[in-house]
Amino acid sequence: MFLRYNVIVKEPIMSSIETIYHFDRNFRPGFARYGDVKLYQIGRRYCSPGEIIGSHVHVDWFELTVITGGSGTVTTGGERMKVKPGDVYFSYPADIHNILADNGEKLEYDYYAFDTDDEVVKRRLEYVTQSFRLSSSRVFRDDKIPTLLGYALNEFTQNDDMSEKTLAGILKQIVVYALRDICDTPQKTLAAGNAQVLSAKISGYLDSHVFSMNALTELSEKFNYNYAYISEIYKKTTSKTPGEYFRERKMETAKTLVMGKEKKISEIAEMLNYSSAFAFSKAFKHYFGVSPRIMQSEQKTDATS
Repeated sequence: MFLRYNVIVKEPIMSSIETIYHFDRNFRPGFARYGDVKLYQIGRRYCSPGEIIGSHVHVDWFELTVITGGSGTVTTGGERMKVKPGDVYFSYPADIHNILADNGEKLEYDYYAFDTDDEVVKRRLEYVTQSFRLSSSRVFRDDKIPTLLGYALNEFTQNDDMSEKTLAGILKQIVVYALRDICDTPQKTLAAGNAQVLSAKISGYLDSHVFSMNALTELSEKFNYNYAYISEIYKKTTSKTPGEYFRERKMETAKTLVMGKEKKISEIAEMLNYSSAFAFSKAFKHYFGVSPRIMQSEQKTDATS
């Protein structure tokens, strides 16, 4: 049966950030399944000139952001990328990013957050995550994707027994086209086996496993080198150990979740694989100098002052 109660339809209002056709995981536990596609979010947004969609975390899903009007800047992990109509921006699990509309014109974009159970597609997603996570690799153009995503959004307004099957096909097509496009995009890569390439792949793996990695020694099994060698190579090319980089990513993710106030401290601790809320709060205070609760209260004070 087609799940229509998850869809919010609004008329676009250009004076502020507005969302139409918004389907969000907040309206139901987990995700909605369409064939072997797991749908977390899908929608269309209009932003006034200069407005910003604040920093947020993509917990365990991928996302496509398709610019349909205006221009702006997407910032992920400190890397800024200008976007314009026709651009498709690809985001990975555990990414922290924000979107800023340029001054002088509104920014319009569609978005689609997903994962999949298809083993072939999953393997390609894993390959893309490890190989093409550089900022320059995130943006590509493909006229088919805006068109298909538009079809998908419109399908949510239909009320017939064919909508679910139609969406399953469209949503999977979008993913397949996006993966082909990313792999065809010119990349900033070095010769295979180069230390920089290995370090980039390690960073990509750490970025995408912020919520799931239990021990850094997992890198040994993944990349077929002993951990001491991995750590040595990584530090030579990045000036940080894998542990230092992973801790930074974990803490920045924690800060975004804490500031977002959508999750309890205990829930964030569990998401980030801490043994308890106390252990998480202790690590958080050691890194930032304040506890997560105090950071939240300070944010509230700043907002009301």
